[in-house]
Amino acid sequence: WLKYGAMALELEHLIGYSGRQANTVCYHPEDAQKLVFGAGSCVVIEDVNDPHSQKFMRGHDNDVSAIAMPSGGDLIASGQIGSSRFQGAPSKVIVWDYNSQQPVWDFAGLSHRVVCLSFSADGNFLAGSGANQMLLIWDMKTGEPVYSRRTEQLCSMLCWGSSREPVNRRPAYTICTAYDHLVLVHAFHFELQSMSYVLTSERLQLPAAGLQRRYTCGLIRDNELLAGTETGDVCVFNCSTLVFRTSLPICNNGVTAICASDQHVYVAGGDGKVKVLYGQDTSWDQLGENILGAPVKALSLAADGAEVMAGCQDGRLFRLLASDLQSTEFAASHTGPLTAVAFGTASDCTASASEGGEIILWDLSDYSVRMSATSPSPPRCLTFDDATGSLLAGCDDGHLRAWSRRSGGMSQVSWSVPGAHRGAVTAVKAGADFIISGGQDYTVRVWHVSTHEMLAQYTSHRRAIGDVYIDESLPMVFHSTAEDRLVISYDVKKNCQIISHNVQAGNFTGLSQRKDQEREVITCGLDGRILFWDVDIADPVGCLTADGKLLCVACSPSGRYIAAGGVDACLYIFDLQTCELLSRHAGHTGPLVRLAWSPDQKQIITAARDGCLCVWNFFEL
Repeated sequence: WLKYGAMALELEHLIGYSGRQANTVCYHPEDAQKLVFGAGSCVVIEDVNDPHSQKFMRGHDNDVSAIAMPSGGDLIASGQIGSSRFQGAPSKVIVWDYNSQQPVWDFAGLSHRVVCLSFSADGNFLAGSGANQMLLIWDMKTGEPVYSRRTEQLCSMLCWGSSREPVNRRPAYTICTAYDHLVLVHAFHFELQSMSYVLTSERLQLPAAGLQRRYTCGLIRDNELLAGTETGDVCVFNCSTLVFRTSLPICNNGVTAICASDQHVYVAGGDGKVKVLYGQDTSWDQLGENILGAPVKALSLAADGAEVMAGCQDGRLFRLLASDLQSTEFAASHTGPLTAVAFGTASDCTASASEGGEIILWDLSDYSVRMSATSPSPPRCLTFDDATGSLLAGCDDGHLRAWSRRSGGMSQVSWSVPGAHRGAVTAVKAGADFIISGGQDYTVRVWHVSTHEMLAQYTSHRRAIGDVYIDESLPMVFHSTAEDRLVISYDVKKNCQIISHNVQAGNFTGLSQRKDQEREVITCGLDGRILFWDVDIADPVGCLTADGKLLCVACSPSGRYIAAGGVDACLYIFDLQTCELLSRHAGHTGPLVRLAWSPDQKQIITAARDGCLCVWNFFEL
């Protein structure tokens, strides 16, 4: 919700395609400029030529695992990994209206993971399979399931063919499915006796010598089934005669995605290869090939047939020319839960880090990657060291590592402090004269900004350090907080502790500071309170309350607003002049672990455990 009058907040952009799930990238079948993809538990519609144009559909409570659209493009179907909130890990399927981005149907029956989703050619029916070995078909006009069956094995491939001759004045269809080594062709038609649709099945005949394959993906084209396999070939079957025709070797590590135009077939594999094929039956030619450098998880052909979008396991999306497969990187994302986000002095770029080890410097003008690096150990925290032009990370192995942001930088670590802490480095901040770090060893240490020698260490905390903050007005003073419910202020020049504050309940998790009045230190905690501390007073001098457990807090550059986030995945905005909660927005589906204001106060960046990075536009009214 949003309380109008002081400010406005809107979700501008979401970065979050992780590449963990197959079949979660889909071009709109009639609009070549629109791409639909999954980002965490959100379904995103993006204009491929305008990164600032995104629309969001939220309804899942776990990662989206399958996306499909009918040929008319008026609907979007999305399925998810099984919910951890309910017994039995149900995996709901949501059918959305493309134009309004509102849910039309919400289907149950699948659990643990939606494996496949596919619309009939006319869009009247949606078929889905789940990890619970259920196969369901829903009527899009009534929202009712017209067919349901538990199979002996997981249905790993599901595709519709063109419509058959009507049976009993009702449309009839061909469906192909695969279960381990078994491939079936089904006739889906209306039966007068039962007054319902029924599914009759026939096995496809394999060579006499045997063809042991596990099938991963497929499509029906000109009455031929092209089925990708885990061994890296595409098997061609004739759906009329039910006979195997040929096998086309494609790649290593299995065929992972397939799509086709009227003339060509595009196939991708787990070795990063994408190939374009031309032919039919037993006669096929390869017309082009490209290697993307990471396993491909999804392929989708644009409506005009000019481009193919490929989603890779490393979180990148590539636009490939359909003619020769020449590739251009379209977008990049983290592949694991996010751990940190930070701004420097510039408002047009931000940095983020994840448990996957990626550290990415983003250009906020078009959300492209300016620079990136992979840390040998997952980074826990980030800070910009503007004095040396470096990006500094504290890592799980206890090291401090820095990457240069200057031309040609971030290809390798520019300097490091091995064993800066015993255990993970959990907090780090860089100032003009020194660097502050905190770790799981309950210790706060001060490092020289140039020589990286340790200048001082403080062991007053009794739990892992949650956050550190260099004072806004006194450059030789800094503050720290930890899970021991203490917030402590230090003077580096005098090498002493100034004051210690504590509470009886609610572990502290985040730290910031006001930029007006008495420059009070701000803490947030698991009790949902934001507390304000004066260096001369033992007890908190102010308190704001959020609805859930808080993990991070930041004061705006102007000093008027406070942003906070936490376990409930919501972003809270408070007005310090009125002490009112102005906004509570849900942009993530996992705990919001870090946030940062841009120096010009026009944007807020939030990072969450769902692997997504949200860019919020902030306006003062």
